[in-house]
Amino acid sequence: MGLAKRMLEEIWERGWESIGKSICPNCLENAALKNLAEENLDADECDYCGRTGEGVATDTDVVMTRIGESFHSEYRDPVHELPYDSGEGGYQGEWFDTYDLVYEELGEDIGHEEFIQDMILAFNGNGWCQRDYFTLRGDQALSFSWERFAEVVKHESRYLFLEHRDDDEYREQHEVEPADMLRRLGELVIEAGLIREFEPGATIYRARHHTLGIAYTRAAELGTAPREVSFANRMSPAGIPLFYGAFDADTAVREAWAGALHPVASWSLSGASRTAPLSP
Repeated sequence: MGLAKRMLEEIWERGWESIGKSICPNCLENAALKNLAEENLDADECDYCGRTGEGVATDTDVVMTRIGESFHSEYRDPVHELPYDSGEGGYQGEWFDTYDLVYEELGEDIGHEEFIQDMILAFNGNGWCQRDYFTLRGDQALSFSWERFAEVVKHESRYLFLEHRDDDEYREQHEVEPADMLRRLGELVIEAGLIREFEPGATIYRARHHTLGIAYTRAAELGTAPREVSFANRMSPAGIPLFYGAFDADTAVREAWAGALHPVASWSLSGASRTAPLSP
């Protein structure tokens, strides 16, 4: 009786029942789940495609643990989030059963259809709704905060936005103030692993307009413009020079052409001078 009680408590805590099968990476489409299966190959047969061999599959509990953690990070049982009124049809808000969550709300290709059906049954009729239902999600709050940041920088405090604070006592949980937006973006860039290091000698292209008959070949001539001739650009105001480059020549040239009014342009690129008609 004690063992059965502990098993029920475990199922209740994690939110799903054990499927009791094995699955191979080939039967999973989601990249994260496929990698997880490849790292935990301890079964000799896949119960979904029939593949056999030493260490070709993993216990479905390994995969279900990741799926359960992912689902519960964004969704929750509506009993904990939504008001309920039997006279108004039940829960007062949008919620899903597991089938609709997988096929309608997420639209994620998880893997073998039989495994998906086993997964849905393992959640044992759970209902799901968005966590913190009556507040903005993190991504929604960040999008809203960016719009506010852009408004401040464009029309209110372009050069002093780091001191700008909104006096709003009803601020959403995940909102970011304009003064904190660049710091938060930097954190997200690091979290997402978007910073890349390039080996010495990597080629970066920069194009520069010039009159016909002139060729720029030195790095000083093709590098960042001096302060006195730096005009306002997408990421820099007039008088504050920044380097704009590209990893391919075509992008650099097209960026330099943007807004040009003359039918023929001459540019210097990576030490070579070229002339060509502009696209209309």
